[in-house]
Amino acid sequence: MPLTNRNFKKQENKHLPETLHAIFVYLWKQKIFKKICIGICMKNIIFIIIALVTTTSLQAQHLWKISNGGLKKPSYIFATHPYVSSNFLDSKSDVFKYFNQTTKVLGEFDSKDFEGIKVIQQNAFLDGKKSLKFFMSEEDFRFADTFLSENAGFTLESVALLKPQFVLELYYEQLARTLDENKDGIFLDAWFQWYASEKGKSVGGLESLGEYLKYSNDTTSITEQVDKMLNVMKKNDAFKQLFSTEIDEYKTGNVQALSQKSNALYERNKQRAAVIDNEIRKTTCFITINAATLTGEHGLLKVLESKGFTVTAVELKK
Repeated sequence: MPLTNRNFKKQENKHLPETLHAIFVYLWKQKIFKKICIGICMKNIIFIIIALVTTTSLQAQHLWKISNGGLKKPSYIFATHPYVSSNFLDSKSDVFKYFNQTTKVLGEFDSKDFEGIKVIQQNAFLDGKKSLKFFMSEEDFRFADTFLSENAGFTLESVALLKPQFVLELYYEQLARTLDENKDGIFLDAWFQWYASEKGKSVGGLESLGEYLKYSNDTTSITEQVDKMLNVMKKNDAFKQLFSTEIDEYKTGNVQALSQKSNALYERNKQRAAVIDNEIRKTTCFITINAATLTGEHGLLKVLESKGFTVTAVELKK
């Protein structure tokens, strides 16, 4: 079945969106941020998604079945990428055979977590309503302003109240769209939650928004974030090549290549696995989660196996 996004924009206020960038747009439309964000060109702030991606590789894989362990019916995990849109599903339409067997979609965080809005306010904007001009030389600010204007369709001046981390996320989103054949595509996590709601399925999350941000927020100083932002811009050709390679790795199914390793990730996956264990014993679930957290020795799939479930790769036909 062909996948289209033509109804998404009409419905975006009906169901609170799943991704951080979409939450920003939602809040703006509800006039929650307007006093804080005066001067920010929000029509250019499309999809702030927090994610850092790394890369290596094995066999092509995007979907896994969770069975046994006392389950009456299987549930499924689908590996997503934060900068790949729903257009990708046109080549993986077989996934809907499994999606339709479930009654609930679990995203990375709870899209109905309104308390998490306060966390966004605390994390996205500079303290004391300062501008990035306070942290950058006039020359560097002009350079970044021109770079974003030419490469992302918005200026640094228009988003100068945001922390550099979030300015970069806006640039990543725009870069991802230039690599997508259909630039109007909706990113995967948001799309699955919207589609689930449209099909009458319940929607939930593995974490609260506050918990999600705790793991994804950049805790370095603003000065360090500025340095990182400028480094990406000054080495843009090399960065674009790396960015493109990582997305290609995901699309070809090398999700093993995205595997992250850390004790923090392992602890996080144990908490997520406990939520999954509870949910899939109550109903059949279709779980969408960043591929970078799934595989490897600290990956969520291994943790689920350690809880007694059988996790089996499912081949998807194109």
